[in-house]
Amino acid sequence: PVQLPNGTWVQPMNAAAGAAAGVCPLITRNLSEGAREGADRSVSELQRFLTATGDYTYGSVTGYFGSFTTAAVKRFQCRTMQLCSGSPDSNGYGTVGPATRAKIAQVCAGGSAATQTMPATTFTRNLRVGDSGSDVTALQKLLIREDVYPEAIVSGYFGELTRRAVARFQEKYASEILTPAGLTKGTGYFGSLTRAKANALLAAEANFDF
Repeated sequence: PVQLPNGTWVQPMNAAAGAAAGVCPLITRNLSEGAREGADRSVSELQRFLTATGDYTYGSVTGYFGSFTTAAVKRFQCRTMQLCSGSPDSNGYGTVGPATRAKIAQVCAGGSAATQTMPATTFTRNLRVGDSGSDVTALQKLLIREDVYPEAIVSGYFGELTRRAVARFQEKYASEILTPAGLTKGTGYFGSLTRAKANALLAAEANFDF
């Protein structure tokens, strides 16, 4: 489930439910930050779809493609297309171009495409600055989806930016990670309590057919 700014918790829809509810959009033009509603209502339809998938948590369909919509598109791209970094000009990150429109249509039509690309990683080791590997890559993608890694660099190397993102993650879930350890501030060390929370989030994601 995801929490909207008004405190309401909502369960992401699966594709079939989304289609039945009329939230699968027909987007006929490319969209990027700054786009406003047109006669085709593409921005509103996109926001409704991303609300249904749990990626857009602003809580209101505005018809304006602002920073919240950009962040939602990035979450959708990272989750379903393994596109977790870049820029609008280099690879379309954060924008809705032909590839993202096709993925939206695919998810709406089948419902399984997004699930197949969800990370299957279970974190089994502690991680710190200097470590590298596929589990670091998976961690960085998780931190992006959790909105605690604004740099969104997926390198597979645990550097200072990743450490800071882990610290933000720990503070986001302080009651489950920091409080049991007697801490009030994130350390950036990916230890047992942080691993447990990360694994719980991955397990929850795997159970959703977005």
